[in-house]
Amino acid sequence: TPQITLETGSSDAVADYTSGSGGTTLTFNYTVASGNFSNDLEYTSTSALALNGGTIKNASGVSASLTLPTIGSGNSLGVKNLTIDGIAPVFSNATSTANGTYRIGDVVVLNIQFDDQVNVTGTPQLTLETGSSDAVVDFVDITDSGHNTLTFNYTVASGHTSSDLDYASTSALALNGGTIKDINGNDAVLTLASLGAQYSLSYNQNIVVAGNYDYSASQISVLGDNISTGILNISQIGTVTDLNVIMTFDMPNSSAFDYINLNLISPSGRHVQLINTATLDNDTYQTTLDDEASTAISSGSTPYIGSFQPDNPLSDFDGESINGNWTMVVWNSQGYTGTLNWGLILEADSSTPFSTLNY
Repeated sequence: TPQITLETGSSDAVADYTSGSGGTTLTFNYTVASGNFSNDLEYTSTSALALNGGTIKNASGVSASLTLPTIGSGNSLGVKNLTIDGIAPVFSNATSTANGTYRIGDVVVLNIQFDDQVNVTGTPQLTLETGSSDAVVDFVDITDSGHNTLTFNYTVASGHTSSDLDYASTSALALNGGTIKDINGNDAVLTLASLGAQYSLSYNQNIVVAGNYDYSASQISVLGDNISTGILNISQIGTVTDLNVIMTFDMPNSSAFDYINLNLISPSGRHVQLINTATLDNDTYQTTLDDEASTAISSGSTPYIGSFQPDNPLSDFDGESINGNWTMVVWNSQGYTGTLNWGLILEADSSTPFSTLNY
């Protein structure tokens, strides 16, 4: 079985003789393999034709000369202008249009880029790591001038959370009955970069997904030597699975917080004392009360920026209905005045989508 060796890029192809004995033309069948590439197919050299244990002789038994025409000459294979493309497109990068924090109903535009032009049919999908329930996002379009970037529009849904959004795994890109091919018909390799590694979504972007519910209440005027209250009404239906309190105190007297007591009351009447008296001593501070914080508010220090555990756990509200009036009660025993801006960040089991209010 004579053979001919072809120049096909990093790995040369060897084609076997299949027919032509008794005539002047020998036929070799070459099957394009993965990785083969040539802009103008040629044999590797003038000695590319080899007997491989066979014979090529004329009718008189004289062995044929195996020397082929010079590469690029008028009689070489290159005059046929055969293009070989056995290189499949591979993933090259994952990006988004903007960093930031995204809440329910917000749209995150995600881009999956390949190293070659691709055509897409059907609706491929990308699975994202979004907490207890992963998001599956449909392909939208190829949006770049190089025709190699697939765009997926991800809409944050109830319960989705991520501190640094990424796809779910290296196999998170799926055809879903569609196709992703280059212009010569090679199927794209769908394997993505390892999570957190260079070229992955979380490596390139800083996207926080907060598929919880952020409600803002009106400002409370803290009256001197008195009890002040603020009401936050939630019309949606659901039960609390996690609750945090965000707040900004502004008191002109630096001693005022020595005498502040802060309490939250649920619509059902459940009462949790968040801050005891004689805990704080700064005229302005901004903080989030969160059971999962690493530092207790009683062990914190001014200006109390960041997250702190309340004096009593907010988990006492777990399982409570979110629907109705939530009441913040501020008690100031020393006659100082000021303001409290406050809100709730809720995660809830709910069949009804929540509208988002920014604090």
